[in-house]
Amino acid sequence: MILEWVKYTQMYKSKKGGILSGDKVYSMLAKTISDRNIAPLIHSLRSASEFQGLANGMQTAMFRKWLDSNTNPKAVLDELFFSLLVGNSKIDIWLRYVNEFNAKNKFNRLFSGDDIFNSLRWKASGEGNLAALIVGIKSKFREDMKASLFKMWIDDDVKPESVNSILAGAKLEDKVRNTLENEYMAAYGSEVIRRAGIERKRM
Repeated sequence: MILEWVKYTQMYKSKKGGILSGDKVYSMLAKTISDRNIAPLIHSLRSASEFQGLANGMQTAMFRKWLDSNTNPKAVLDELFFSLLVGNSKIDIWLRYVNEFNAKNKFNRLFSGDDIFNSLRWKASGEGNLAALIVGIKSKFREDMKASLFKMWIDDDVKPESVNSILAGAKLEDKVRNTLENEYMAAYGSEVIRRAGIERKRM
């Protein structure tokens, strides 16, 4: 209903020779609904070429509000309150905000890939879904998050042959699943060699 209202309003204003800015639309919506409901709306609007400018303007306005109050990405994550499902539109919005937050705070402590991993980790319904989410993310943070995932498994003494059962039920293509298993096997092997070298030095 809200999405249709936004589209109708834009088309109506366009016929009258004007158009509502993304900033204005966000301001109107924010008076009645929360950001957790606005975020997927922005994502839906962005999927249609004629509304991409509007979606970008709404996102900029929402980010500006968070950045002006220096809202930590972890707090934004809690505000958006989304389930960790692959393809969830709020994940895309949240990661975009992390980039904006880091750009503003580049001379202070940044919100790292490891921070992202730990924030999402406690909201995941199972490590398999968390792994699927990570490999499906189109973000520069993906490799850092994957390294954090492997470190968690190594610290928990997860053997490479156990990864297949962890990923059981996760929505992953066989090729992606096999690649992830092989990458973890390599990471696990490197860690075994590293620890063996430390032990030899102690002797």
